[in-house]
Amino acid sequence: MAAADSASLAYLAYRKAGCEREVGVVGHGPRGLALARSVAGQVRAWDRGYRHSTARFTLQPATDSGPLTRQFTFRTPHSWLAVDWE
Repeated sequence: MAAADSASLAYLAYRKAGCEREVGVVGHGPRGLALARSVAGQVRAWDRGYRHSTARFTLQPATDSGPLTRQFTFRTPHSWLAVDWE
């Protein structure tokens, strides 16, 4: 997963930590640190509230009023990709 903001980029990085894997975020660019912190906050929110839930992906029509859901959404040229957890 990665996030971009103008000339900055942040992405997830994984490494082994004993028998498990550890997740980190790497940021590059003028706002790389701020973007990495934002992505890390979203990872922590997912870990606390959604890790053991089932993800549901929905492609919604693009409207001026925005997506039909407010959990996690991604704008594409013609639609919204929405992710909800049940």
